[in-house]
Amino acid sequence: ESKHIQEDAELGTVVALIKIRDLDSGFNGEVFCQLKGKFPFKIVQDTQNTYKLVTDGALDREQTPEYNITITVTDMGKPPLSSNRSVTLNIIDVNDNAPVFQQPFYLVHIAENNLPGASIAQVSAFDPDLGPNGRVSYS
Repeated sequence: ESKHIQEDAELGTVVALIKIRDLDSGFNGEVFCQLKGKFPFKIVQDTQNTYKLVTDGALDREQTPEYNITITVTDMGKPPLSSNRSVTLNIIDVNDNAPVFQQPFYLVHIAENNLPGASIAQVSAFDPDLGPNGRVSYS
């Protein structure tokens, strides 16, 4: 399963709803849900068998464009039984990076008899955002 979330999502933003069904009765049918691994997300119980996957940290598409998360649900039986589900979270880019010149400064010497319109220097900048957010224009 694949989900999308913007990299500027606020803490606590719901990414997915998880419904769990265990046909056993009593203690054997009681379950808990958890994430395997360390991610900027957490599982929050909503109702008895419904959980929410929510943001729990800052997201940065330029550092981590995608998360592959394994959600494990385990019952309280003896022995406990569990099941896993994988979710891919694709982080959607927002325009959160300013362009950066490739050099901190440019020193240019110009001849006094240079013709008007002649090229005198070349500068270059880079923006790590995607698509239109990463396009750089000069003026």
